[in-house]
Amino acid sequence: METNYNLHLSSKWLTEKIQSLIAVLDKDAENLKKNLIRLDELRTLLIKRDERSLGNLLAAIRAETTSNGTNEAKRLKIRQELADAFKCKVEQLTLSKLENLLPVELKTEIAGRKVQLQELTARLKKEYLNTAMLLTEWSRINSALLKVIFDSDNRDSVVYKAKGTARRQNNSAFVNMQF
Repeated sequence: METNYNLHLSSKWLTEKIQSLIAVLDKDAENLKKNLIRLDELRTLLIKRDERSLGNLLAAIRAETTSNGTNEAKRLKIRQELADAFKCKVEQLTLSKLENLLPVELKTEIAGRKVQLQELTARLKKEYLNTAMLLTEWSRINSALLKVIFDSDNRDSVVYKAKGTARRQNNSAFVNMQF
């Protein structure tokens, strides 16, 4: 898998393909950055309960879906062409493997993009988990509030008096569901 193995490839062709791949990877990095911003914006809008802005955010995400799909198709096409040239399966052609197959001047550029994408992906995973935790906690709180308001399970409630002693209340829902 040394560079000598690739001497049969045209240097110009290989450089053009790698430059095309780098452009696609840069677009991927840009998309990851946008997604990081969107997750932050989503959390902010959820906390503010700004439904109009949430709708606008959803519309913007839907509008970019086509662009992201186009970039993914370009990446797959370039990977397929490079995999054919290096006589390997497209699934086997990762950025790490590609680094090992390229001459030094191209290897450096691919390595830089790989590190950038790894860092952005790690940040995106972290922010995604933070957003998921926020939504999970909100769901739990909303369920607890609805349970208290509508007394959905018909259990006795515990109410604390001013002196701190507990007193059980039967049928203590805020909203009576009987007509």
